[in-house]
Amino acid sequence: MKKLRIHWINLIAKDPFYWTYSYASCEKELLADIDVNGTCRKKSQRIIKKLKESWCPKGMKHYLTSYHLKNIMFWECEDHPHDYEWSDDNLATRLRSMCDRLFKCIREENVPQYFHPRVNLFSTKDIDVLNQVTRNIERILWDPVSYMQRHF
Repeated sequence: MKKLRIHWINLIAKDPFYWTYSYASCEKELLADIDVNGTCRKKSQRIIKKLKESWCPKGMKHYLTSYHLKNIMFWECEDHPHDYEWSDDNLATRLRSMCDRLFKCIREENVPQYFHPRVNLFSTKDIDVLNQVTRNIERILWDPVSYMQRHF
């Protein structure tokens, strides 16, 4: 995080009277060398993004976005900062943990933005759609092998 302090946080106009912060340069910095030691952080992110395609009901994929999943991964990295926790041998553990975290965030109707935790990225989302996503996440958590065989 110390390295991120030198990066700019941008203010972006969403419409004439609404502005929001952009942490794109900070995110880019975090992701730049995230797997430099041969870890599986980006691989975990790619797998979760692929799973999202089967979790979200047709026509509802915008309710759970890649940005939500990126923030889930950032929080996971915060709680599991050591490279050995992200070895390929621990890939299944990290995926399970990321799914658990996402499940909890949906149940609590709050996924905190990593760089500004008081911002809830689910604040404008339809919770009924997200609850359907939790039911689909539960299926993979209960029986991951069968789920993967059916969906991939």
